[in-house]
Amino acid sequence: MQVDQSQIVQFIRTVPIFVSLSDNYLEQVASAATIREVSPDEVLYERGADVREMFIVVQGELVAVAEESRIGFERTLETLYPGAHFGLVSLLSEERAAVSVRATEPSKVIAVSRQTIDELFEGSPGFRQA
Repeated sequence: MQVDQSQIVQFIRTVPIFVSLSDNYLEQVASAATIREVSPDEVLYERGADVREMFIVVQGELVAVAEESRIGFERTLETLYPGAHFGLVSLLSEERAAVSVRATEPSKVIAVSRQTIDELFEGSPGFRQA
């Protein structure tokens, strides 16, 4: 599945923090965003990592898991399907990732960087109020 600019805008528009943005700002976010292909068992980020991007699932399936590496335990907290987003709370609060997220099948995600979100805070009054 090839993802074009208008599809990226539509996925971004579904994230609550972006709903108040004008079409112009949504286009700017979409232009700055990147599409990542994620392989099965690939980890997008690990618990405790510095979160520098938020993600929106476009295709495939990922899981958010709680890990206890000392005893080799892993528990699935949430399964993430197309339209789901994750990483935003950690990104905005500048806290480290509370969970690990990995793909369970070939997947595609939209990645929006902290820099892009910071620029929105500076340039869009509606975004600051969201």
